[in-house]
Amino acid sequence: MNKKIFIQIGLFSLILLIIFIAYSYYFETLKVDVLKTNQELKPNVENKIIDLKYTASDKEGNSYVITSDFGQISKENENVLNLEAVNAVITLNDADKIFIYSDHAIYNKLDLNTFFYDSVKLIYNEHNVTSEKIYLNYANKEVKIEDNIVYKVQKNKLTADVVDIDLISKKSKIYMLQDQKKVKVEIIENGNY
Repeated sequence: MNKKIFIQIGLFSLILLIIFIAYSYYFETLKVDVLKTNQELKPNVENKIIDLKYTASDKEGNSYVITSDFGQISKENENVLNLEAVNAVITLNDADKIFIYSDHAIYNKLDLNTFFYDSVKLIYNEHNVTSEKIYLNYANKEVKIEDNIVYKVQKNKLTADVVDIDLISKKSKIYMLQDQKKVKVEIIENGNY
């Protein structure tokens, strides 16, 4: 009887050993495949944000909302985001909303400063400005618009190199970068130039 039990224990131990070896081999192979897959995917997924939205307001009642279809944290500074398909809304107390749209933007989460670039559009009431670059300094409530500026209001049109806007006082400075060039203005009155 002891011999029979000893053989059964031996066979049972052999079966457990075979199961353990097969299990270890299978899951180690699976683990290596999963690690390879994760390493292949990791550079494409790292630090990406989809459907991003940041909202900020100050003690004066002004607010700033920026949304983006896609964003990525900057490798140089974790407080800076590189955004794509960007929409921003600036709401100043006692004023209408200002809308900014662009293909790309660089947004600083700490000071809210934003650099909008590529196919930029700013809309304020019936005022429409298109350009390639807009710098928003939210803390100082200043906007600098540059590069291929076309400003339209009703049927009137203005082209310039730079427009500086103080959002609080509503004062603007429009100028060219080269002294020999002039700001071009097309004013239509009663259908005539």
